[in-house]
Amino acid sequence: MPNYGFHRYLWPVGILVVGFIFSLFIAIYTLNLISQQESEEFHALAEARVHSIQEKLSNQILLLQGGAGYFRASQEVTREDWHTYAEALQNNFDLTGVQGLNFAPLVAGDQLQEHIDQIRAEGFPEYSVRPEGIRNQYTPIVYLEPFNSRNQQAFGYDMFSDTVRRSAMETARDSGQAAISNRVTLVQESEPQVQAGFILYAPVYKRDLPISTLEERRAALFGFVYSPFRAQDFLDSIFPANLPYSEIRIYDGRQTTPDFLLASSLSQQSPDNQSSENNLQLDIPLELGQSLWTVRVSATPEFYSLLDRRFPWIIFLGGFVISLALALLIWSEQKSRLKALQLELSEAQLAITFDSIGDAVIRTDTKGGVTGLNPIAEQLTGWPKVEALGRQIEQVFKLINEDTRQPAP
Repeated sequence: MPNYGFHRYLWPVGILVVGFIFSLFIAIYTLNLISQQESEEFHALAEARVHSIQEKLSNQILLLQGGAGYFRASQEVTREDWHTYAEALQNNFDLTGVQGLNFAPLVAGDQLQEHIDQIRAEGFPEYSVRPEGIRNQYTPIVYLEPFNSRNQQAFGYDMFSDTVRRSAMETARDSGQAAISNRVTLVQESEPQVQAGFILYAPVYKRDLPISTLEERRAALFGFVYSPFRAQDFLDSIFPANLPYSEIRIYDGRQTTPDFLLASSLSQQSPDNQSSENNLQLDIPLELGQSLWTVRVSATPEFYSLLDRRFPWIIFLGGFVISLALALLIWSEQKSRLKALQLELSEAQLAITFDSIGDAVIRTDTKGGVTGLNPIAEQLTGWPKVEALGRQIEQVFKLINEDTRQPAP
């Protein structure tokens, strides 16, 4: 009999393998679609986060420019005038995250003592400009709103004495636009909760003086309206606690190392490498005049749960199960066919053996019906096989008792 062992498994195994490969392909394709959708949604989310930061800064710049315009349009702005102006802004605008709305005049070196005497005459007998030292120009802080205990620590501080602050102020002076400082530690800071800070400056020019050219702007400078920010408070004022779907870090400049970190949405400013395990992470530059921030937005596990990544593997498992069931069905059918073929071959072999026996042989079923005769039996009984099949054995072959010559019972 032919060997059908290998061919018997060929079709079922082939269907199982093809089904496995096709299901895997569909699963991977679906997974790629989900990854692409995740990436697109994350990019949109990251851009929205950065836009919120930029919008907060833009609104504050508008307020500072308004304050600068107030000075330029007025003959004189007294301390009480500035207090009233700042209070009106606080009542009508969202100033959360802003440490204050302040003013620092430009004081020439030879006018320093006159300036000190003037402020002392306003009711501040202990006022002085610090740090001490002889300089060509000073920008001491004189108006601070709110004038609370924290902000009073900056009263009289000469911002031109610090190179980082002075660089931003000179940029604002020369450009005529608001400018932001690099990372600083605010004078108002005290242990143990010291935060990194930054300062927004808007130049104030003297009335009736032209400011079209660089030289004119430098000659017309009267002082600066500015707002200091504690960077972490600034970020917290934009985004709620436990910000969903993303983590945010703001770096001063292009460097994204802890030394340049301004603020983080992560609790307790966890290490920078915490987000490195995330696949989705964007560093987006945020240009702020002459300055630059890098805003790093990283996806959180909560974001990854928005799209079910199990779905492709459910597709794969379903396809594989269907392929397995189909393979088993075909294997069962082929097994049945093989059994039928084996039975047919067995019967053919039995028929050959049956016909080749030298004695007369009649085959019957359990009820005595004739199911076969070999040629010798046909000759002996005189019944052709075709006619004998199905008849009772007594009709085809009558047994006679040897002694009585009567039909055997």
